[in-house]
Amino acid sequence: MWIGLTVFGTYLAMLFADEWKFDRKGVLSPRERKGHVLDSFLLAAMVGLVAFVEYSNLVKMVFGVLAVLSIFSLVQREKDHAVRSDGREQMLHALTYMFYPIMLGTLAMIWPVIDGVSMIVGWVLPVSMKNLRPLCLGYFAVCTVFFLYRAIYWLKVRKHDGIAPEVLALTDGTTGSGHEPPKAA
Repeated sequence: MWIGLTVFGTYLAMLFADEWKFDRKGVLSPRERKGHVLDSFLLAAMVGLVAFVEYSNLVKMVFGVLAVLSIFSLVQREKDHAVRSDGREQMLHALTYMFYPIMLGTLAMIWPVIDGVSMIVGWVLPVSMKNLRPLCLGYFAVCTVFFLYRAIYWLKVRKHDGIAPEVLALTDGTTGSGHEPPKAA
């Protein structure tokens, strides 16, 4: 359980840091805003599969397709995003992208254990398996709330040009996060 808690907690900490330290203070294009929502949805969907659906080959393939789509969704916007980001944000993104497959692998490894399909992991690792389902349920709850927050915030609250109200109030015209507001035409 501690391995899962560490991996999931670390990934969520990086997501939250990126959201509140950089994204909310900057300007995101409509594509980036929609991408954030899609990324969060795909993550919640994968965690939901692990938490609620019994492990099988068919569902494992669905998980794999969602994982590939989520990785593609994460990195396909990065080229444009990296041009407008400062070094700190780029470093956080690099760490997040390196950690993402570890988090997905952890989900994939504990799934058969939760459903009692693979007890070998329980024999090899000196950890209790009884708390894995509650761990996944908690992770699903946090990921779902984060998805709903992003859907509401990025598609409703900030659906205009992407500039946060606190950024509009800046007198120097910069966001402090490497993202610059659009130039007036």
